[in-house]
Amino acid sequence: MATLMQKDILIEYIAGAQALIFRVASNPKYQDFNFDNGIYELPDDYRSLGKLKRDIYSIDPSEVDFKSLSNQIKLTKDKFSLIENKILNKIN
Repeated sequence: MATLMQKDILIEYIAGAQALIFRVASNPKYQDFNFDNGIYELPDDYRSLGKLKRDIYSIDPSEVDFKSLSNQIKLTKDKFSLIENKILNKIN
C-alpha cells in the first residue's frame, strides 16, 4: 500500500532509471549497442519500466506495493549504473 506521494516518487524513479538506460544504450561502447536505421534498440528493461510506469499511473495508490516496486526499480538502475561505470572506465 502506498500513498499518492509514494506513487509519484515511483514514477519519478522509473523516469530516472529509463534516462540512465537510454544514456547507456545509446553509447556506442555499450556491448549491445544497436543503431539500425537511425533508431536505437533499447534493452527490454527500458520497455519493462515503461509498462510498469503505465501500470502505476492507472491504479489506485492503495494497490501499489511501494517497497517491492522501489526495490525492483533499484535493481534495474544498479545494473545499468554498473554498465555505465564500466563504459566510462574504458574511455578514461
